[in-house]
Amino acid sequence: MRRTKTKREKETGLIERKKVIGVDPMTGKKIYHSFYGRGRRAEEQIDEKYKAFMLNQELIAESNETLAAVCEHWMENCKRPVVSDLTYTQTYEYSLKIITRYFEDQPIAKVKQADIQKFFVANRGRNKWAIDKLYYILKNTFDYAIQNDLIVKTPFIDIRKYGKPPKQKQAYDEEAYFKCIAFAKMHPDGLGPFIILKSGLRRGELCALRWSDIDLPNKIINVRRAVTFKDGSMIITQGKTRNAVRQIPIDTETADFLAATERKSPCVVGHGQSDHTDPKNYARRDYHRFITDFSNETGYPVLSLHELRHTYGTMLYRFHTPLEAIAKVMGHSSLELTRKIYVHDTVDDLKSRIIFPTI
Repeated sequence: MRRTKTKREKETGLIERKKVIGVDPMTGKKIYHSFYGRGRRAEEQIDEKYKAFMLNQELIAESNETLAAVCEHWMENCKRPVVSDLTYTQTYEYSLKIITRYFEDQPIAKVKQADIQKFFVANRGRNKWAIDKLYYILKNTFDYAIQNDLIVKTPFIDIRKYGKPPKQKQAYDEEAYFKCIAFAKMHPDGLGPFIILKSGLRRGELCALRWSDIDLPNKIINVRRAVTFKDGSMIITQGKTRNAVRQIPIDTETADFLAATERKSPCVVGHGQSDHTDPKNYARRDYHRFITDFSNETGYPVLSLHELRHTYGTMLYRFHTPLEAIAKVMGHSSLELTRKIYVHDTVDDLKSRIIFPTI
């Protein structure tokens, strides 16, 4: 009985033949692929394409290109050009180390769905953000491998993610915010927390801030650099995002306090003659002393330096600063990021903004 032509065959004049190209290792089912030919030589053309396809599959199976190497190629070609150096180092290179450590020299053509699932099970202790990033990187790596004829079919199918739920970010309320500022002005280690509560600097930006970056007459903090780590070494970068280099207006209280502060180092929170300080040492030494004393005296919870930054963004929002302005001050490129991460709505905030329908 003559086979009915498919819609595509009718529209294009092509002849389609489905041929077995392999067996799914998970289900044992045959894998079919469509091949096309045209005119009187259609069957011959289909056979030639099928043979070429199967030969390419054999070459792929013999390929020793590792998953880690392909992953690195994808990062270099697709992510490095579009993200900042800091993001690339702290996110993509860090994730690549995790992937390389697990898969080692395993060829990408031999990675199965079960291998990928075991990888996520093995890394289930990591936080949700890290798991989401690993998921994104691996999925795109296999897609990249298909596009470059390194594999025929992606094994990245029905992969379940595991991970600890992210820690809920905290922020001080209005009363605690102003008490913390007042406490910082009196505490010997309060300069750094005071600046963050008044400007929203990141920890690395604070540790790279120099007195020469502060324009007191015009009441502006010029954020020009940040301290971070790469391969265990402390380095100076231009910041975490493209908008990290920015100018932050400060109020009169902040300008007056900074003008009256003794300058012991070129770095605002530094010691000695260095123009920057180690963010990790600063957090566990100077800041730890400050926030512990503040918590013991007031009973408010201990927040991290980054949560003080959250608090600043929250206060701007509660005092009706437009989101666009908050995003610029915080050094973000995305309003959505500002809205999702740095805006903490309380029930009272929502009540004050909801207009209930009435008759």
